[in-house]
Amino acid sequence: MSLEVTKNEPQTKPAEPTKHYTTYPFALRDGDAGGLPSVFLQEAQNPSTSLTILSSDKQAGDWAGATIKAAAPFEGDFGELIKRWFGTGCWQWLHPDAHTSVAADPDALRAMYQEMRSENPGSLEFMLKYCEKYAPSAVSEQAFNSGYAALFKEIEAGSVVNWQDYFFAPSILEHADTLRAKGCHQTFHLHTTLPDSLNRSMWGISLLEAMSKVDTVYVHTETYAVRLEKQLLDLGLPIPEIKRFDLGINSAHISQALQRLNRGNYESEIPGFNTLDSGQKELIHEVVRSEEKIPHRFINLDRIDPGKGTATVLKAVDSFLTEQMRGGKTLAELQSQFRFFFVQQLFDAKDDHPTDIKAQYAKHVRGEFKQLLDKFPGVVFACGAFSGSARIVVPFLMRNMHGITGGTQDGLNLAIMEIAKASQNYDTTVIAGSGSGVAIRAKETGQLDTAFFPTAGSVSAFRAAINDVVKTKQTSPGSLGARKDGFVQNIDKRKDSVITS
Repeated sequence: MSLEVTKNEPQTKPAEPTKHYTTYPFALRDGDAGGLPSVFLQEAQNPSTSLTILSSDKQAGDWAGATIKAAAPFEGDFGELIKRWFGTGCWQWLHPDAHTSVAADPDALRAMYQEMRSENPGSLEFMLKYCEKYAPSAVSEQAFNSGYAALFKEIEAGSVVNWQDYFFAPSILEHADTLRAKGCHQTFHLHTTLPDSLNRSMWGISLLEAMSKVDTVYVHTETYAVRLEKQLLDLGLPIPEIKRFDLGINSAHISQALQRLNRGNYESEIPGFNTLDSGQKELIHEVVRSEEKIPHRFINLDRIDPGKGTATVLKAVDSFLTEQMRGGKTLAELQSQFRFFFVQQLFDAKDDHPTDIKAQYAKHVRGEFKQLLDKFPGVVFACGAFSGSARIVVPFLMRNMHGITGGTQDGLNLAIMEIAKASQNYDTTVIAGSGSGVAIRAKETGQLDTAFFPTAGSVSAFRAAINDVVKTKQTSPGSLGARKDGFVQNIDKRKDSVITS
């Protein structure tokens, strides 16, 4: 840490905790868990660990080695809850002034400010006032957190309690002192980016106060750690132990999926293949058809989420392909040389609430997708995300692909690391925006020359990165695979665990 401050020493550090308790609000699915829950379940396979997950959407019982305890059903308006979380806080993470040297996604800002269409989306102060004016009240958030109250009372003395993300800030403020008195060691894991502007809004101050009450706070990068420590110091709040944690990918799952699926059996081996929609089937078929025939293939695996910078990627792909046609290439020639695959949560966006970040942004991005698909048929393919046991197809889709993600303000970006791992033995590379945690970590560890990290939010920078990848592969066969080696090795050094004591 670069700041010299006096830290609060954790009052309790049980040497051998009887249980880990992990709060997690949603996204636990029967038979399969993607993203963060999958990392929890890896910890459950550790014989020395007893993992209990407190969940709001899974029935109580044993699941994949973990014990699930279900919170009281949330009777409120889930849509209002999402608007509360994203409307009050996450918008400020997208503003350029919220970060030291990270650009935001201009389209995301314009999607929110319906009355602001200028190139300058306004000051951070304007944004915060806008959020406070239109954001739903805290009633839904309080109701959601109250559903866990009984579960917090059941936590055994001496346990490690892992608070996850900003969803539980109200619960931390209410229950942290009681849990500390029971001898529990409390950690807080922030899985998103951490701006240096949290202390400039009431929502951010509340989150900082919550983090100041636990024993250890885990963030993805040293940069985030410095930002957090400075803001806590400026507010005069207690400073917990602050550590970086390396959220790993499930390498074993990727290897198993690649061993199970091949070009000859994928239709029979993907569970529920016949129930997939036409867009998903067509994308899978095209991935198989194009392998070893199309020299330059890219895949994007992201949510439609302002933090992922998807709009920037779409515009960059459009700009790159348009530039190729201006240089004399026909559509048929593009179809013989390039493929851009997008696997996204292409959900309908019908809500027009002024701070419904996902709805406003998704509506905009869906329009961008339609234009791109219509303009470059046979070159660009898109489909919705795969769920449940059908997710086994995802590593198969990543194989022998260049990965690309906007990386505007996301915490790390597991997908880009998974693509690099799945394509480890191929002459491919990855492109990740400079705002993603994985790009920041690459900078911190001196790995910047092992992948491409264009400026987040910059269409021209992403277009240039795509062009550089294509040129490098054309002029120096095998060099992209070598370039990626250091990046993959850095991934392999990560701990495949988020539950740490």
